[in-house]
Amino acid sequence: MPFTPAHIAAVLPATAKPRRWVVPAAWVVGSVVPDLVWFLFSTDAYNAAHSLRGVVTLDLAVGVVIVVAWRLIVLTPTRDALPAALGEQVPDRGTVRPWEWPAAALGVVAGALTHVVWDSFTHPGRWGSSRIPLLRDDIGPMPASRWAQYASGVIGVLIVVVYLVRRYHRHTGRPVVDRRLTPALRWVFLVAVLGVPVLLAAITGVHAMPEGIRIAGVAAVRRFSVTLLAMVVLASCLWWLLPRRTGP
Repeated sequence: MPFTPAHIAAVLPATAKPRRWVVPAAWVVGSVVPDLVWFLFSTDAYNAAHSLRGVVTLDLAVGVVIVVAWRLIVLTPTRDALPAALGEQVPDRGTVRPWEWPAAALGVVAGALTHVVWDSFTHPGRWGSSRIPLLRDDIGPMPASRWAQYASGVIGVLIVVVYLVRRYHRHTGRPVVDRRLTPALRWVFLVAVLGVPVLLAAITGVHAMPEGIRIAGVAAVRRFSVTLLAMVVLASCLWWLLPRRTGP
């Protein structure tokens, strides 16, 4: 799953423009949550999350928890922690309205469904790739479906990057009004949130190296991802304990 963020490209058409019953964060989370459960739980959970039943059970449950944490805990601190030009681009949704919760659940399911369908044609042995002869055939050292996975992953990442760059240059964001971090403290937060996962991932990778570079790489990526999620939540909780700044 080297291109998990590429799956966000599939939900951009639904989230690019404001719509009453669309919660963009839910669609984005849903589009990547089938892979996230592998980092959080196990390979068995990953397999379950990539099924139609998993879309409306495991993916829905994990996705809603992540969306709630994002909206209520992480969103506002993220806007403050990032450099001003970037923080203003993080959507500030303000008060959570009651209708957003069922809309968020629907968005998680819809996003997860795009992920499962996409993977079914780009992963060997899945429903789509096993039923289309062209995808079953080998092309060089890999099945065609594996080539499709890498190609669609690269294209998806490029689409997401182009979207983010265009959004940044349009400057459609809103000013950050809730400031609690001084410039020095902002750097402390960013270094801690990114540095601790990198350090632990490096240690994990080195310790696993005797088992092979692939296993070491997978272990390092998994440790980095889990630690990053934990550090983001921890830093966000600490942010809420800080007093508001009255100056620039």
